[in-house]
Amino acid sequence: MGVSREGTGTLGPKIKENERSKSMSENIAKEIFKKLGYEANEEEIKKLHDNIVLLENNGLGKLNQRLLQGGTGIGDTLAEHNFAVELILYSNTNSLEYEPPGLLRPPDFKVQVQNKTFWIQMKNFAALERNNRQDSIQKRIISILEKEPINKFFNCYYSAEFIDNAKTEDVVALSKFISENAKNSIEDKIYLFQKENRTMAKISFLNPKKNELSGLSLLSSGDMDFENVTGFVGEQLKKSISNAAGAFAWDVSENVLNLIAIEADRRKDSNICDAFFGTECVRSHGHRFRRDRLNDGFFENSVFAKKVVGVIVMKRKERSPISSYDKMLYINEAFINRLDDIKNFLPFRKIIDRNMMPEWGKANFELLTVKI
Repeated sequence: MGVSREGTGTLGPKIKENERSKSMSENIAKEIFKKLGYEANEEEIKKLHDNIVLLENNGLGKLNQRLLQGGTGIGDTLAEHNFAVELILYSNTNSLEYEPPGLLRPPDFKVQVQNKTFWIQMKNFAALERNNRQDSIQKRIISILEKEPINKFFNCYYSAEFIDNAKTEDVVALSKFISENAKNSIEDKIYLFQKENRTMAKISFLNPKKNELSGLSLLSSGDMDFENVTGFVGEQLKKSISNAAGAFAWDVSENVLNLIAIEADRRKDSNICDAFFGTECVRSHGHRFRRDRLNDGFFENSVFAKKVVGVIVMKRKERSPISSYDKMLYINEAFINRLDDIKNFLPFRKIIDRNMMPEWGKANFELLTVKI
């Protein structure tokens, strides 16, 4: 790509791929996973090692060092680390900086694309510690179910109690419950997995329309308790991105564009749309009904309307802390004329505006199958 990067590495001299440096960066990767409280496999260790080398060789050693320091914000830093890899590999940039000097509260990334400057503030909307426990449970369930000759998707939402306290026998029991109900399941019916009269998980099934599946395939999963609180996720998202927007002390201008990037793994697109564009509602005119939105979205807030051109919503493609992202851009309609500049900066799977909504009764715009 021929990209020049700002800054110098802080883990030592620029890493070159010899046996000694490879062993060093793999040890660093293992130490990071240890601080994260995650039991990584060899493939995950290698991926993090490769990412560390990539960032170091592109002048982002400062971010490597921040990740190695760990601490309570390690989940946020890991999201930044994953996103930095995306920027290096896929953005059309000639200069990339992490927390550039000279500002009292610098945004996380400064990206130069020709004569345009993109400022990006990251926000991790994922409870990483609980997600890691959920990922571990999910991997065990998938390993049990992958041999089942049942060609269906399934959704599984867990209670906090199950995520925090599930033992091996509980995971086996849930896997058996999913398998037994999948055989004669009714599409979109909710199946309750209970223990001592308390609901531990909610499962639903979906028959594939076009895709030929090799067996039971996970479609979505998440925290059952969050799903039950009407408007909770949307309000949390608005609060989260409002805090992130505070990093921008300047408005958007001809050559300066401000973006927020959030990791919103396991969050429904419908909730995200409500947070950014306004709560979905139904309006009637005589016997005619149409879907519309209230004017309570983030982009309707006059404080931020001139500061943020859009929000990059990222969901992990793999159920692993080290993952590439599926990226969608939620565009502020006040800056719809800046779409060409944004698309020239970074590719997106889909661009969402205020008038777009998931299909009626569906949580997401389209199926995104996550690799386990």
